[in-house]
Amino acid sequence: MKDYPFLTMRLWQQHKDPALLDEYLRLLKRRRGACDEVWFATDYGFPPVDAHRQFAAQMATAAEKVRAAGFVASMQISNTLGHGSYLKYLDFRGITWQRMAGPDGRVSPYSNCPRDPAFHDYLREILRAYAAWKPASVWIDDDLRMMNHHPVDHGCFCPRCLAEFATGAGRVWPREELVEAINAGNNITLRRAWLAFGRQSLGRLAGIIARAVKTVAPAARLGFQHCDNSWAGYNGPDWKPVFDELARVSGQPVGSRPGGGFYTDHAPRGMIDKAFFIGQQNSRLPACVDDSRAEVENLPGAVTGKSAQGTVLESTLALAYGCNGLTFTPLMFTHEEAAWHDRVLAKIAAWRPFWLRYLEASRDTGPAGLELALSRQQAERPLKPGEHPFAWGSAQFQSAPQLTTLGLPLCWGSEHAAAVLLHPTAADGLSEKELRSLLRRGVVTDGETLRRLQDRGLGRLLPVEAQPATDLDLLERFTDDPLNGPYAGRSVTLTGLFGGFRPCILTARTAAGRALSRYESAEGTAGGMCVGVAETAAGGRWAVFGNTFWDPVVTTARRAQILAAADWVSRGRLPVLVETPGQVVAVPRTDRQGRLRSVLLLNCSLDRTPAIELRLRRPAGPRYSWLLPERQRPVPVKSVHVVRKTEAHVVVPPLKPWSVGVLLIEGSTSPKHDGRG
Repeated sequence: MKDYPFLTMRLWQQHKDPALLDEYLRLLKRRRGACDEVWFATDYGFPPVDAHRQFAAQMATAAEKVRAAGFVASMQISNTLGHGSYLKYLDFRGITWQRMAGPDGRVSPYSNCPRDPAFHDYLREILRAYAAWKPASVWIDDDLRMMNHHPVDHGCFCPRCLAEFATGAGRVWPREELVEAINAGNNITLRRAWLAFGRQSLGRLAGIIARAVKTVAPAARLGFQHCDNSWAGYNGPDWKPVFDELARVSGQPVGSRPGGGFYTDHAPRGMIDKAFFIGQQNSRLPACVDDSRAEVENLPGAVTGKSAQGTVLESTLALAYGCNGLTFTPLMFTHEEAAWHDRVLAKIAAWRPFWLRYLEASRDTGPAGLELALSRQQAERPLKPGEHPFAWGSAQFQSAPQLTTLGLPLCWGSEHAAAVLLHPTAADGLSEKELRSLLRRGVVTDGETLRRLQDRGLGRLLPVEAQPATDLDLLERFTDDPLNGPYAGRSVTLTGLFGGFRPCILTARTAAGRALSRYESAEGTAGGMCVGVAETAAGGRWAVFGNTFWDPVVTTARRAQILAAADWVSRGRLPVLVETPGQVVAVPRTDRQGRLRSVLLLNCSLDRTPAIELRLRRPAGPRYSWLLPERQRPVPVKSVHVVRKTEAHVVVPPLKPWSVGVLLIEGSTSPKHDGRG
């Protein structure tokens, strides 16, 4: 395990006020377990260079205090391209170069063209001033992206960028013609070239930053803060150009800080979405990244925003989905009382041993379950009639991650996946070759997905056909298929209340297709198939839900049906089945041999759960223990029934509302985690 800081506190302006910094350092020293490293922040505006030099000198003095107090001192570069108009109250007088231009020609007053040499000179000068105090690491903030620079949503279409793109494209594309061609014209070859050009812009800028920092701080590690690639598909399928250039220039591995929203816990299930998409970012990191520390942002840092409990629960989920460190923002803002900051820090410090023990037990593992499909060529899909320009750059999965609240384990990437979850949005971006590969695997999907594939002329490949249902107020009756178990004959009503897509009637294309439920009229007349399973000619297994699949509000019978269907398509390889009905997220982690090493459980409801029964596949060893936050050590699990060498039934204690516990599965003594990332 690398000797990197585990817990980082991000600051903002405290280095400009020695008395304020001293107050915050007293807080950190009191709660030392909550912090290993402090990140100072360069100025968030673009003031004249002299202002940056003054801030840098103040930061250097503050960094000495931080080091003297026993903390690692590092730095984040708050602006590269600029975050956009929400920071317009700051100083932007330093911008004398080309600003970022959008597809309509609008120019952002607050963001920069990534290719302007004068902008590059400014960055070099200010970064040499800031990095002169030799921070341990330097992190580029997440505004290094080609989209979301309000009022410019997609850039950069300035004359310089268009001219330089023309050099590689072989012809000059006027802005209006280029925008039309890559959108309504669906010139995918041109769009691919334009996206590659933008990625080249980001990589080039990362190299400029890296060389400027390394000139004065040769030992500093470099890192990049970023957002998920499904939302930010305009930047390509990953952030490889940025990471690779940072690694190439520095000659050493680099760090990642994945993030994405969830600033308050007023809608607490948002932390599940965020953690899941942090997992997506972790799954696409290049080999040069050896450190991933999650963004845990409490904005605007107010007592009425995110609670201390919400902060540590979010942190735990990020670790479950692949991070090995955490970065926090509560101390960035100085408008709250010290007592509130102390309360948050105390909670973080109290949970630290729990996190370290969890990381130790889960070392060299990854999140496992159903892989949510997302093609690396998703942004190359044709724009459909009625879609707004650039809609191809964002894949919206709506409530799909919330299916984890049923106990259905989800993950990203194929290495630890037992089967595939295919959303309609992902179906839009699948190539025929990719679809054919899915026909050899286990897949859980819905009728809308099939309809979209059929509309693209790919229906001939599918094991099931979907057609629109005629009645929107549909009753559904479970069949006596063995997968329905004790719920055969159960009905599901009022399904139209929660439907995100139009309901479909399914028809199996082969005799091997089976109906798990059928539509039924109010008079009791049986109708077409609503849920079905079928094997494909290529040897795969598909389960298709014709109505209201993506909403997590389900009955006990539907929940059991979903889990049974997912287990069937995976041929009994789901690593964990939560057999107790409820609102519990399960994140299993398996090693490269597919052995189950840990299961994190989150009770995401306002009720205390009953004791939770788990069915485990391929457990890594014979020792089971239950680990809770703020407990000194894990407790052996007494209720264990080994069905066979590859399966065990375990019952773990109840969980309080909005709380977590971890089942540890061990067969030998694991090396101790040293508290670093």
